[in-house]
Formats: sequence, C-alpha cells, structure tokens
Amino acid sequence: MGAVMLRVRRLVAAALVAGACVGALGTARGGAAALPSCTPVLPQSITGAHFTVFYEDDPSVAGHLTQVQAGTVLAAAERSYASYVAAGFPVPAVGLSGTTELYVMDLSQFKLSAVFCTGSVVEDAATVTGDSMPFSVGTDVFTQIEQQLGTNEPTWLVDGTSDWASWRALGYPAESVKDIGPFDVALDCASAYDKQNCSAVGSENLGGTRWPFYEYLAEKFGPLFIGDIITAAEAVGGDGRLGLENALAAKGTTLGVEYGSYAAKLLTGGWTATPLNAATIPVSGSKIQTGISSGSIPAQSFGVNHLSTKFVEIDRGDGAGDHACYGAQLTLTVQIPSGVTTQPTFYWTGGGSSPVALSISGSTATTTVPWDTCAWKSKGYLALPNTSLVDGTSFVVSGSLSVDFSSPASAAVPPAPANQFGDTIDASSFSTAPTISLFGPQIMLLSSNDRQLRLIVESSGDGSVTAAFGSLLLGSRTLRAGGNDLRFTLPQSALQALRRTSGTLLLTLTPLAPDGKASGAAVTRSVSVEHVQPAKKKPTKKHAAKKKHPKRRR
Repeated sequence: MGAVMLRVRRLVAAALVAGACVGALGTARGGAAALPSCTPVLPQSITGAHFTVFYEDDPSVAGHLTQVQAGTVLAAAERSYASYVAAGFPVPAVGLSGTTELYVMDLSQFKLSAVFCTGSVVEDAATVTGDSMPFSVGTDVFTQIEQQLGTNEPTWLVDGTSDWASWRALGYPAESVKDIGPFDVALDCASAYDKQNCSAVGSENLGGTRWPFYEYLAEKFGPLFIGDIITAAEAVGGDGRLGLENALAAKGTTLGVEYGSYAAKLLTGGWTATPLNAATIPVSGSKIQTGISSGSIPAQSFGVNHLSTKFVEIDRGDGAGDHACYGAQLTLTVQIPSGVTTQPTFYWTGGGSSPVALSISGSTATTTVPWDTCAWKSKGYLALPNTSLVDGTSFVVSGSLSVDFSSPASAAVPPAPANQFGDTIDASSFSTAPTISLFGPQIMLLSSNDRQLRLIVESSGDGSVTAAFGSLLLGSRTLRAGGNDLRFTLPQSALQALRRTSGTLLLTLTPLAPDGKASGAAVTRSVSVEHVQPAKKKPTKKHAAKKKHPKRRR
C-alpha cells in the first residue's frame, strides 16, 4: 500500500511527546520514537464485509485484544460505513487486503489515539476498548472517506469534519457537547500533535471539538457539502481555509457571512442536532451588571482573533432581589475594530423572544431593547464574532440604562426580549437515548420449553431498554455502549396464555436515556410462539365405565 503523509488524530489526556513532529512515512524528529508503520505486523485478524481488524492476542504484549473485543471494533466500523454510505458519501479507501484496514496496538508512548494513512488506520488499544470506542472508530472510518476526496488537507479540517460525521452517525448523544469549541479559538487554528498552539486539551488543539461549525453548514447546505469542502481544499493544494471559502462561494455566500450566522445560532438554538440547543455558552470577561438606576454602563474590551467568537454575559439589575424594580430601556454599543467585519447579536434567555442583530453604522454597532431592574435567573448574552481574517484587535462593549420609575416591574412576568429556547443549561445534565439494534432473525421462535427470552442488543451508548412481549411488559435492563446480553424471565401465568396464542406476537424494545427522561427509536421483532393444544383428560377409576355382564337365566 502506498502510504502518504501520516496525520495524527485526537490526543488522550496525558503529557505530550516533547519535541516531536510528524513527517512522511511515520518518521519523527527531535529525539522522539518513530511512529508506527501504516501496516504493522500483528498476528491475528478478523474480517467483515468492508474492514479487517488486525490485533495482538499475546497477553504479555501491551495493547492486546481478545477476538470478542476485535469483533466489537469491527462491528462499530461496519455501522459507521453503513451510515456514511447511506448519506451519499463515497466508500472508504482500502488497503492491499481489499478492505479498509484497522490495526490495533499500544500507542501510549506517543500519547495518541490514532494515526491514519490511505487505506489504513493504526488505533490505540485503550481508545478502542473504552467507552468512546464507537465515536473513535467512526471518526477513523470517515478519515478514509476523506482520503478518497483529498489527501492534503490540514488536521484542523480533517479532525473537525470527521468528528462531526461520527457524532452525526451516532445520533448526537449527550456526550457530543461536553467539550465543544472553544469558540474563542480560530476556526482554522492549526497545531502539531506534540505542540499546544490552539489548546492544552488534545482534541481542542487539533480541531475535533470545532465540529459544530460543520454541523451548521450541513444543516444549511446538506451533509454532502462537507465532502465538497474537502474536494475544494484538495483543488487548491490542501489549503483548508481557501477550500472552505471556495466551496461557500459556489453556494453564493462567504465564509464571513456564514461564520457570523453560526455564532448567532450558538446563542439562539434551532439546531437539528438537539444537544447543541442546550449546550452551555462559555462567557468571556466579567459579566456586565446593568444596575438599578439610569446611567452609563462601564466599557469592557474583548480581544477576538479571526474566525472566532467571544460571548459577553449581560445581567439585569444589581444582583439583589430585596428591592422594588422598574421597567427600563437598555442600549448596547459595540465599537468594532478597524478592518474587522462582524455581526454582533444579543439575546435574552428568559422565554418568548428572538435574537436581536445590532445595527451597524461605520465602526459602531448598537441596539436598544426593553429591560428592567429586577433580579432574574435568566441571562442576556452578546455574541462578538470576528468574521474577518484580522487578529490582534479589540471590541469595546459599553451601553446605558434608562429606568422608568413610574413603571413597576416584576421578575414573575417575562419581559421582552426573551429566549424562545429557554434557560441555558449545563450540557453535562442533558441526556439523550442511545440507538439500539437487535441481533437475530426477523421472526424469532419461542419454544414450549422456554422460560426465558434471551436478546443480544447492540447499543450506541449507555442507558436502559424496556421490553414488551405483545401486551405484556417484561421489564427494563441496563444498557452499556456496545454489545449487551439481556435476559427476560417470562412469568408462568403469561407462558400459559402465550402458548395458547396462534400466529406471532410483537416484541418491542424501547431504549431510554441514562436518566430515563428521553426515549429513543423502538426496535421490533415478530415472535412465533410454539402452539400447544390443551391435553385431553383421561378418565379416572372413579369415573371409569363399568363392564356390563349379561344376566344369567336361572
């Protein structure tokens, strides 16, 4: 297999390799150990329809797997393949085996989760046997689709788009938004895997957590537009930002316009990827308390680099709820840095309003909104996106409050503007149900001797599942990401009734979120129950017919 420039994917939480940098064919300089071959020699393999997983089974070797573990990785890869191809993406690149090759080994010395080449991915054993296995394998499969579209794209683009694809294939579980952004990092910030140019957190540093931008583009232009970006970047020698600009130009828009709209959507919600609607907005600087008297609001400065955003919190009142409050008008003013394009947006997280785009005149953006001096749990947020390519400049936020003391107000009645999507909540408390699949035939047979229903269920994440057999509720069982061997005992009274039922019954499995508050798509199977006729009663001695003897004549 002809290897190309290796790219290094997500980092695990550990110290970085000092002084190493990645070169062609897996070489490293600065005293670091050479990265593994694209096709390391491993003794065992397991092959599916489109992938081969190679692994080490010697327990004395770090990173060894069992065949069951390797099969779980293979199944996750095949599921990702099916999702991506069904969406219209090309099939992944293949190696000399005629399949896409996944090599599992210990990468702890490199502090890496995976390295990929054309047609193969070398994956860290600890990563593909942990809770994040379905997501990690999904990202690695998508890199091989991207290899079919282009081989020169920067890591920030490859990681951001492959993370987007994997979260999409998994249905955007709650953990997808536990670390997104940071939004004040430039969209195209690039870093070597052993450096910290963008963040001290590995996945943030390499661009994977910036996947919501590609979700924004996919929701607006369709998921296959992500492939158009890769193709456009390849056409300009792998320049990711220029490729992105050219792909958007083909849609009649610009990167600046779309980045500004993306920043506003982070505030106001309306995502198809529903966990993003509840994600916590990280604020910059000190919150602005507007106070309880008319007057000016002290200015604050916010440095915002190109293609990045800072969010400013703006609260009503003075933080105390022990005094009367009144209606007011709030005027916000943003001084825009020279040479910077932007569209500041304000919104209030109470209930019932829409975002307010500030009016721009020259280098000043302003808006005036209804306000009050009450103490509210809800917050106001001002988005400051830098949609240009200019760095090293500052936005200056100021304002004024005009209080109407003849108009008493109350925090019990939501004033306008208010956020139609409700209060911002911590993404860690947001919960979604996993996606499940049931192994076995479409029609399952339950024999007359069965006392237990055994089901093999594959789950995309943690949660629980409730089983119903016809109208009979069998109960709930805990789910873990990956394969689950579930057993449900059938009550004796139910068995007797079921065995007298002709035809088939419907088995329904309904997945639930870990907190039990959200349910996912149910999976059903037809179950044929062996029909048993009631046994005929035999006459007892008590009721046995007596033999009649002919009477003798005397």
